Amino acid sequence: ADDDSDADDDSDADDDSDGGGTPLHILAKNPFAPASTIAALLELKGVKMEAAFSLDNEGFSPLDYARECNVDSLVAMIAVLCNHRNSTVPMVQKKVVEHSKKRKIQD
Repeated sequence: ADDDSDADDDSDADDDSDGGGTPLHILAKNPFAPASTIAALLELKGVKMEAAFSLDNEGFSPLDYARECNVDSLVAMIAVLCNHRNSTVPMVQKKVVEHSKKRKIQD
């Protein structure tokens, strides 16, 4: 009987029940997950914006699931991505200007 339970344990370990998804994937699949919760998860310090585009084992991103299951969350994720992009554009432009000034001084 112990051998059978060990076999079951092994099959459970091999069973990828989450489909390789992240917490963002799981929330995006849930039609009842509040959009504000999903947006807050994406905005957490240390969470990279690329998380919205990461693919699970089925080849779908959280954006794909939100489009199908939770349109409010899709809108929230797009808003967070746009706000993030808009907030980083001045930093990138500043770094480009600083770099080009350094090159001119060195030349």
